[in-house]
Amino acid sequence: MSLLRPSLTSVVMRRFVVLQGTDTMAYTASALSFMLESLGKLVVISGAMIPLHFPHSDARRNLIMSVLCAASLEIPEVCIYSNDKLLRGNRTTKTFNMAVDAFHSPNHPVLALTGVETILEHGLILPYPRRRFSAFTKLHTNICVFHLVPGFDDDCITAYIEKHKRDQPGASAKAMVFALYGTGNAPLKKDGFLQVIQHALDANIAVCVTTQCLHGRTQLDTYATGIKLLQMGVITSYDMTIESCVTKLAYLMGKGYRGPDLKLNMETDLRGELSVLDVTGETDLTRSSSLTQKKVVKRMLSH
Repeated sequence: MSLLRPSLTSVVMRRFVVLQGTDTMAYTASALSFMLESLGKLVVISGAMIPLHFPHSDARRNLIMSVLCAASLEIPEVCIYSNDKLLRGNRTTKTFNMAVDAFHSPNHPVLALTGVETILEHGLILPYPRRRFSAFTKLHTNICVFHLVPGFDDDCITAYIEKHKRDQPGASAKAMVFALYGTGNAPLKKDGFLQVIQHALDANIAVCVTTQCLHGRTQLDTYATGIKLLQMGVITSYDMTIESCVTKLAYLMGKGYRGPDLKLNMETDLRGELSVLDVTGETDLTRSSSLTQKKVVKRMLSH
């Protein structure tokens, strides 16, 4: 980030390609999407599933097409390029570890497809910012993720909370993310879980709930347990990826948000990372799908 920041503020340098390993690429893209405030330039992050020194490596095409996308497309966002797809960075997750087509954005359409022609989903691109660019680097990463399983033991979660309480008042703020079943379901008869959540909230630990499902969103009013969680004031992740949820928490907590303000901003779309629901339950993506303009970018072919 220290190397990238001077270039991002440069008037001369307009587009950027960042190469890195694929395992944490979705975390990098999600984090940068929040850290690069009022971004008016395209940042493309790419890598390869097959190392460059192999003849059949996907690295060459990913690199070439990342550069072409950066040079040709007007997209003021952090994106991931992989296997002929340009994806919104904070909507992307690594879904395969043994396939070239490793990255997908399960709850958001692809921004651009590259092939004989490049097809750009013009209506999905975020608008250019009106404020001056700035970079925020003080992420707060004291965040723990718990993947709930049937028959889980509360003790490990309780131990985490108790350690936080022993460390106070000098301890830094913490957050816990719970990946629950379905739309945000948890055992109703296991009162210990709800007690643990309340215990965490009483200790001023931020609690966010997400889903274990790749597609869809967290909707806590579907089940009785979820309704209780809503009443307790937990943060709902909606259709954010786990990578986006964690890095958004790190970004907002780094900026000093706590309590209700943290919840409000976590549940607000800041960088296109979540779909906005209206009173009918329809998302902004559903409403705009019929208006989305597919644009063929032919000038990439002349490079």
